[in-house]
Amino acid sequence: MPIVLLPLLGFLAALLGLLVSPVWLLPAALAYLVWAARFAGWLFSRPSP
Repeated sequence: MPIVLLPLLGFLAALLGLLVSPVWLLPAALAYLVWAARFAGWLFSRPSP
């Protein structure tokens, strides 16, 4: 699996988690969404080899 797909899969999993999770998981899910967005931005901003 290409590493570029990992943030996308995590993003979808976190969105699904937001729908079904108890309220105490919301901060962790939101923090992961922010991290995944930053990680994806870092991947796509790198010059490709």
